[in-house]
Amino acid sequence: MALALFDAPSSVFSRAVANRAGNPVAAGDSLRIHGKNARNFGAAIVLSRERPGRCVCSAVDDECSSQAYGSTMTSIDAQAQVSACASATSHRCSILQDLESHVDETFTFVFKPESAVTVTVSLKDALNETFYEVLLSAPLGGLTLHWAVNNWSLPSASWWPSGTVQVTDRAIETPFTRSESGSWEISMKIPELEVPRCLVFVLKDTDGAWYNNNGCFQVPLKCFELNDLMEQVILSETTFDNWSLFNRFILASELVDAAEEIGANGMAFMYTWLRFSALKQLTWYRKCNYQSKDIAYVQERLASLMAEKAARGKDPTIKKFARLILSTLPRGGGDADQIRMGILNIMRENGIREGHRPGIEDHFLEQWHQKLHTNTSSEDIHICEAYLHFLRTNNMDNFYQTLWNNGRISKEWIETMDHPITGHPVHLPHLIPAFQHFLWILKTVHSGADLDVMAEMSKGYLDDEIKSIIYNILGNRDAWWIPGELVKARKKLEKVWRGGLVQRDVMLLDIALNNFFGLSIGRIDKSALSGDDLCELLSLVLENCCIDAESEELNMCLKYWNKVKAEPRWTSTWALLAMSAADRIALSVEDYMDHIYKIVQPNAEILGKACGIAESYIKNFGEEVVRGQVLFNISGLLQRLQSILRGTAGLSTWQVVSHQPSAVGKVVVLPTLSSIQGLTYSEPHVVLTEKVDGMEDIPVGVTAVLCASTVDMLSHVAIRARDSQVLLSSCFSSEEFGSLKSFSGQHVLVNIGASGQVLVSECDECAEHDLKAENCTTHVKTSSIRNYQLEKLVLSEDEFEEGKVGAKSIKISMMRKALDKSVLLPPSIALPLGVFESVMNDPINSGVNSPFGFSLQRLKATSDSERISTELARIRGLVRTKLTVPKDLKRQVTSVAEACGLIPTGAWENEDNWEKAWQAICQVWSSKWTDRAWLSRRAHGIPDEALFMGCLIQKVIATDYAFVIHTMHPIAKDPELMFCEIVPGLGEVLVGNHKGSAFSFTVAKSNLEEARILSLPSKRVGLFAAEGTVIARSDSNGEDLEGFSGAGLYDSVTVDVSKEVVLDYSEERLIWDHAFRGQLLKAVCQVGINVEAAFNGQPQDIEGVYSSGNVAIVQSRPQILN
Repeated sequence: MALALFDAPSSVFSRAVANRAGNPVAAGDSLRIHGKNARNFGAAIVLSRERPGRCVCSAVDDECSSQAYGSTMTSIDAQAQVSACASATSHRCSILQDLESHVDETFTFVFKPESAVTVTVSLKDALNETFYEVLLSAPLGGLTLHWAVNNWSLPSASWWPSGTVQVTDRAIETPFTRSESGSWEISMKIPELEVPRCLVFVLKDTDGAWYNNNGCFQVPLKCFELNDLMEQVILSETTFDNWSLFNRFILASELVDAAEEIGANGMAFMYTWLRFSALKQLTWYRKCNYQSKDIAYVQERLASLMAEKAARGKDPTIKKFARLILSTLPRGGGDADQIRMGILNIMRENGIREGHRPGIEDHFLEQWHQKLHTNTSSEDIHICEAYLHFLRTNNMDNFYQTLWNNGRISKEWIETMDHPITGHPVHLPHLIPAFQHFLWILKTVHSGADLDVMAEMSKGYLDDEIKSIIYNILGNRDAWWIPGELVKARKKLEKVWRGGLVQRDVMLLDIALNNFFGLSIGRIDKSALSGDDLCELLSLVLENCCIDAESEELNMCLKYWNKVKAEPRWTSTWALLAMSAADRIALSVEDYMDHIYKIVQPNAEILGKACGIAESYIKNFGEEVVRGQVLFNISGLLQRLQSILRGTAGLSTWQVVSHQPSAVGKVVVLPTLSSIQGLTYSEPHVVLTEKVDGMEDIPVGVTAVLCASTVDMLSHVAIRARDSQVLLSSCFSSEEFGSLKSFSGQHVLVNIGASGQVLVSECDECAEHDLKAENCTTHVKTSSIRNYQLEKLVLSEDEFEEGKVGAKSIKISMMRKALDKSVLLPPSIALPLGVFESVMNDPINSGVNSPFGFSLQRLKATSDSERISTELARIRGLVRTKLTVPKDLKRQVTSVAEACGLIPTGAWENEDNWEKAWQAICQVWSSKWTDRAWLSRRAHGIPDEALFMGCLIQKVIATDYAFVIHTMHPIAKDPELMFCEIVPGLGEVLVGNHKGSAFSFTVAKSNLEEARILSLPSKRVGLFAAEGTVIARSDSNGEDLEGFSGAGLYDSVTVDVSKEVVLDYSEERLIWDHAFRGQLLKAVCQVGINVEAAFNGQPQDIEGVYSSGNVAIVQSRPQILN
């Protein structure tokens, strides 16, 4: 049974194959496309089905149908044609692909009447090996398979069937041989890791006849992957001789489902590709003609598909990128035939020469008429607009200016198109009405998110209320209240496109309204707005963005901000609350934008380079995408608002984290502090950097670090700064920080003013107070290096002693003995100092010890930074993944852990549970050789053999909040004043300086009821441990070495990965429940006082958690005071 499609748009192919006029495609059915479109798809499609819902189609050339679906040619001609088809595989081998792996399936390919090759694909397991078995069966002998994989690439020779020979640089041949059952077969055994996306093949017989499907047959083996998507697009864009927007949109429609299945990267690549197209960085016309009705159909099809994905995509990122794609596309549809006939009628009705018809000679209209006939596109809208401007002004300069302003189309562009327009128009002003109507026709086909067009085209889907709002907007575009009306319209429209039928025009109307909202907000002078105006405008912009951002997090921020707005405003207390909300919004927007950038920019670099796009477009692609988002407007609003809020709260534009009387040095400007890890400066330097992560070591020779990012007062980098007497401060004014960069390369003096401002002034190089020697040399005394005698492999808490374990374990043991039982301490055991060395030297690890030793030797012998990083990575890999636990160690650690209640009895008898625990221990050991730790030791003159890595294993207490206490204020140095920071979840977010602020406060030890709140929390995420898990904590002797603080340099690893939770502060008790907050703060501070007292009044740096009303101490160490 055959279905014939005469002069159908080529993309009808997809619809007809998938559903033949509503009837299922039956086995043996054929689909034949006749006429001019036959060349686009190989003309005829033979379909077969081996199971319900599964259909394979193979293109067969129209001209070959009279030759038994084949063609006869010489061997040389055949080889040439088969090789040539490699460059057109995706265009001419049209198949209906499942997006799942194609195992346990049978495909049938009819290559001549009554003859078909069957291909069975199955997944096999044998001798611990998983492989795909592909069995091809033919009904007759004498056939040879001429084949390759994917887009005609050679498969790995390791799985070529017997008798296979290579015949070209892109193809091999395998003869069919008779099996024991009497059939003619070829069997392939493909290792699972080497399985290609598909097999491509043609057949030839002993008489020299080729059965080539006018291209090839194709057997899908596994699901479409990102590389396959990229390859398909790049191959089409760079090798096809005949290519245009028409072909691109067809291919995009064919690939969109596969892109969705790939996920965010797939849809991001599609967006990158089609945005490059919209920016005309990819060719629009290359030796390819099409009719207006055809391009209108494929545009409508693609726009409708993207609208559907934007509303119904399988995850938020898919929806987001589908919407971005739709914003680049024409709507399609419309009265497309009138593009071709309309221009013709205007010319004929007004006596303008057309072809051989006599009339007014107008080369411009004649040439444009030819373009409209053969490759009309959205450019024609702008050509028509420019022509109308010319008709009104009789000025060609205005023509080209309008062409450029409206469509970024240059004179050179239209003069070098496939159908160039080089003629100047004749001034015929009486044509204005006709071309105004023609412009509307063009817009109904080719315009995208055009507000006027979409308002008209979508009105049939809107109720009277929405239409009234939109017409009100169109009639008052410049009114001050328009942004509010736009959000109102979009919220009502959202119910339409999220509700029932998804219609592309409704979605394009919403995009147009959003674009106009961004334009309206951009026109507002933010510097002239009051604080209340900024608050309301921020709310409006956030509300607008939440409509289509597909972000639960942004909705959390909107809820939090609206709740903050409802509080009595402009007190210092409210300003702190508003700063928390504003900071939380900023972090969410940053994360949202970073996600877009990080996913599109790599795609732009791959596709741009492959397609020869200018480097300037590639380099700025991701940034331009981000800046084009309406959400980007929030950045300017927050910058202005946060300045006002800090003033209201009585806060400086600077936060001093490590206070020093002054600092001098040569200014160096850096993107991140981490970029200079391991360096040693021979003269004092002041570092200006955009970002401080919180875990860095400050290089020797640095006297001050001034940064543009928030730094927690009790983060590791802050503690190290105070220990090293380095001035560390954050600036919250981008303008002020930017002005400091002008000091780059100069010698400056840095002071802290009375109000907390950081003051920077130029100074004479010779006036550096002889700080070079004092600040640029640091060495560890050799007496600090110890040798540890290993007596036991595992220690319980009562066995923790100096010389056996590190400072963390010692402090745990001391607190257990000294603190009241009301203070919880998690059960702990330790692998003492020297156990790692014992494990490495155990005979069971002899295969690891040798390469480990060689890497250590190479590390000592090199000063090349790249080689150092390579060797360190090799060492970490060996320790993390290659060490085998000696049986005695496993037995001891399990026994001691069970005895103290660290783990349930029998927990580590489960191999999976033990393996996770062992990996955590090995990761702690391996952290001795992280780049940062090793470079830090080298900068301080500490040899590897001086640093011993123990491992403290503790039970993780399920936590609501984590806290860090300095029992003496680290800046004021007041022994009666404590400084505390609290975050939801685990303390790693706090000490690791995750972005955002902690809940911070100071309190006098004599009056715990009156805490002074310095900041409310704005951390974007919290980390929450799995129930019952344990943590392996680094417990090195680094804190025992004089002149060297190793805290935070080494890893602590939970056995079960902690869950990262995006925090919703709209219901956070720490912010809104003042009674609860008071109880929490008092309980935490009382524990701080008790711990300090247990250590004879020595100021302590304490880490702990609060859980269900109970306070537990994780660790305490002497507070570093400079």
